[in-house]
Amino acid sequence: MAKPYSDDFREKVMQAIELDGLKKSEASQLFNISRNTINLWCQRKAQTGDIKPKPRQA
Repeated sequence: MAKPYSDDFREKVMQAIELDGLKKSEASQLFNISRNTINLWCQRKAQTGDIKPKPRQA
């Protein structure tokens, strides 16, 4: 399984969208991640209030 993105990187991407007004599509190109990943982070933040990755199960 792939390693999740760091918390710092997630915060940087979300800050660019929420505070700097960058569109999700622009952020996906700028940070070289998929638009779906950003959408999942936004959903997780709306549901839990946080964008940290889910704990990995052994």
